[in-house]
Amino acid sequence: MDPWLQRLQRDFSAGGRIRWRANEHGLILAEIDAPEASARLSLSGGQLLHWAPRGESPVLWCSPRARLRPGQAIRGGIPLCWPWFGPHPRPNHPAHGFARTRSWQPLVARADGGGVSLILVLVRDAASFHFMPRRVDARLTLHIGRRLQLTLESHNADHRPVRLSQALHAYFTVSHPERVRIHGLEDRPYVDKVAGGCRGVQQGPVHIRGETDRVFLQTPGPVILEDLGLGRRLHLHKAGSGSTVVWNPGAAKSAAMDDMGPEAWKGMLCVEAANALDDTRTLLPGERHRLEMACWLED
Repeated sequence: MDPWLQRLQRDFSAGGRIRWRANEHGLILAEIDAPEASARLSLSGGQLLHWAPRGESPVLWCSPRARLRPGQAIRGGIPLCWPWFGPHPRPNHPAHGFARTRSWQPLVARADGGGVSLILVLVRDAASFHFMPRRVDARLTLHIGRRLQLTLESHNADHRPVRLSQALHAYFTVSHPERVRIHGLEDRPYVDKVAGGCRGVQQGPVHIRGETDRVFLQTPGPVILEDLGLGRRLHLHKAGSGSTVVWNPGAAKSAAMDDMGPEAWKGMLCVEAANALDDTRTLLPGERHRLEMACWLED
């Protein structure tokens, strides 16, 4: 076994609940088997790819065409968009930041009740310092059980202020996006990117009709995804976030994306805890910010 995999298995197995392995492309994965849930995590991107509470079908969606290779953006699960969300104004800077394609390293892995808790830190290398030369650290804390909790903490260790936009870009499995109703965003203002950035106010629950890319603002409260096809309700709570992104590429855009394909859009819907647009945050020297999301299925 590779020495790094040996160390991971020795020091971060959480009492035998985590099995570390490398796939055929060298992507290092943590296979989590806890009494309350199963999950899969990639150290490239610090990205959770799978989560299913015991007795339930998977809650997170991952594309069958996802590129499971180190340093590649992976379509599905919960990508970490950091330290910016969306396109960067400078050329040759990757959309949604660099954290989702860089290596993360575990600090803690432990059995926690019926679940598993993990703490990962972003490894800063020459490439990441090229995109963000200021000293800003990122740490991800996960609890994986019947309730999934993620906290992405940013610490400005620089002597100058730093502006951050970010998102926990969660892809959820759905029966069909048009059979989902999203509750909790009623009467909230939004920016509609499909309509060229037009602003509006949400009337009633969000009902997906074709390609959707909206940033809802002034949304600190909880959201419920009611899936009429699966007959289940997914609760999403967040903290440190005043914006919520709802995204589905629709048929035409999905077909044009080589890591999705023509049918993939029918099985997924992104609802993201974010700091985006009007909700961008500025960290003074020494300040920390925590973007948190928790989700669970209603009994």
